[in-house]
Amino acid sequence: MSSMSLESMSGAETLCFPMLPKIPDDSSDSSQEKTKMDGLSKPKASLISNEVVPEVASEPENPHAVSSLTGGGDNQKRATLSWHGVDVFAPIDRGSICRRLCRKTDPNEPRIKQILFDVNGKVEPGTLLAVMGASGAGKTTLMNVLAHRNIGNVKVMGSVMVNNTPVGLNINSISAYVQQEDLFIGTLTVREHLTFHALLRMDKHVSRADRLRRVEEVLLELGLVKCADTLIGIPGRMRGISGGEKKRLAFASEVLTDPSILFADEPTSGLDSFMAQNVVSTLQRLASQGRTIVCTIHQPSSEVYAMFSR
Repeated sequence: MSSMSLESMSGAETLCFPMLPKIPDDSSDSSQEKTKMDGLSKPKASLISNEVVPEVASEPENPHAVSSLTGGGDNQKRATLSWHGVDVFAPIDRGSICRRLCRKTDPNEPRIKQILFDVNGKVEPGTLLAVMGASGAGKTTLMNVLAHRNIGNVKVMGSVMVNNTPVGLNINSISAYVQQEDLFIGTLTVREHLTFHALLRMDKHVSRADRLRRVEEVLLELGLVKCADTLIGIPGRMRGISGGEKKRLAFASEVLTDPSILFADEPTSGLDSFMAQNVVSTLQRLASQGRTIVCTIHQPSSEVYAMFSR
């Protein structure tokens, strides 16, 4: 597939998106299939920071317990996520050099602040959990700890487990994360965007035909069939799909790989009440298929609040 371009209205700039990688049509032999979580036998810290903390929970007797999550059949969508005694510490921002030079430094001033205090929780398959709180309460921090994302500058203590098995980076093999900000190539159509993701992200042993079939399944599952051939668009420059459709497309991009656990950071941010209900309704359908879904939400309407399991 050759590179495509679309000139802006002024004609002075050309936007391009990359070529889709070529995937062979023939499927690989079943004897060549490998598990998706090869690295699960590596030693794990109790959590998830550059500073290793001794493990809180003991190692399971069955070393293959986590590997079974990515097996075939129903096991692929069944994952109970739990966390115990999670504390998060972050360095205090001391401001710019000029600010530090202009004010007197207190030698007793603490340099580390605690963001989360002894947080515990559990989410079972089929559950849509809302993490609520005021701005700055640590909702996104907790999500990042559970998903093992963007925690290099903080110290984390406690344990995160999937099916009673401590996890770390390996949780990325069975989970997906939908960011608050939507990141798309505006010159692609919805179908082209999902095809691009399918060819890049799905398992290498999946044939091209199966990848394209999965794209069509996800379009139907997320209610994107009507806008499948519509350009995503660029705000202020090119008309495209609506905000609610963009959010559903973000979910579709992650659901392609059929994750057991889905994290969503502020999925209703910037949407009106009607679109927010549609987005949460989409999350409900995904949870009803056996997925474990955790999302942060700020000031939901009463209708949206009632749609969450917990």
